[in-house]
Amino acid sequence: MRGGAERPAVRYSIATRRINDLYAQPVVALRLEAPARRSPATPPKLGRPVSQHSRWWSVPLHRRWMNDVVHFGKKSHVVAGNWTINVAPVAAARKARHPPIGWGAIWVKAVALACRKWPELRTAYLPFPWPRMYQHPYAIATMVVEREWNGRPAVFFDQIKYPDSLSLQEIDGILRGLKRRPVDDVGGYRRLIRFSRLPWIVRRPLWSFALQWSGWLRSQYFGTYSVHSFPVRRAEVMQSTTPISFSLIYGLLNPDGEVLVQLLMDHRIVDGLTSHRIMLAIEAAMKEDIIAELAAADQSCGPAIPGE
Repeated sequence: MRGGAERPAVRYSIATRRINDLYAQPVVALRLEAPARRSPATPPKLGRPVSQHSRWWSVPLHRRWMNDVVHFGKKSHVVAGNWTINVAPVAAARKARHPPIGWGAIWVKAVALACRKWPELRTAYLPFPWPRMYQHPYAIATMVVEREWNGRPAVFFDQIKYPDSLSLQEIDGILRGLKRRPVDDVGGYRRLIRFSRLPWIVRRPLWSFALQWSGWLRSQYFGTYSVHSFPVRRAEVMQSTTPISFSLIYGLLNPDGEVLVQLLMDHRIVDGLTSHRIMLAIEAAMKEDIIAELAAADQSCGPAIPGE
């Protein structure tokens, strides 16, 4: 009996040890093999990936304002038309002037002069709080400029007020400043950067109020029309989602003096034939007012000195 009473105690102790060996060792092994905790990654700058193995990154600032442009551009009903205009007389008058005026300034003023005859170029459709038309009292040109910003190409916008009252030389000086001045020194560029830092839930209502509710804010901060170039031969823009009512895109000048011009227009404001008449007015301004101003400026400056 004595030996039989001691056996259960011995068996219990052996079973306890086996249980401890079975369940305790793997826990210790898991703790030893657990990977070390990594420090949190630094927030990416300008939308760079969080780590080398990351497949996503935040939207950079210069893409945020373009996303806003596309978002509200989809809400407008913009259609495009292409025209081929012969500007050989303008090119000859421009070449005779020293120093020559940039084509951007010439197109900006030509459209501004057409705004006097065609107030549709100063008209915007506002859907809220009720559908209505708004006509601004004067023209405001929005210039689209690509700049190098933080090591990447970015598209910026800025406005020129009263372009029809400015000389070609003044407009050309403004455009050269938009292309050469530091980005932080241009008010329109700083405004884009500042607004793009806001979260979209705050940014989108601000854009909506300026574009769809207030005609004055729309004209002041987005212009009544826009002008930009597409300097690529044998290529043209097929589609655009701009929220601006009228946009003019001009290409490179061909040796025969012809240039491809594309006019993007809001179909809620004008129809196809009206846009053709507007292009005829722009062409007339190019061949009459612009050539006359270039010739007058050339006479006032005197003949060009060889070697300058």
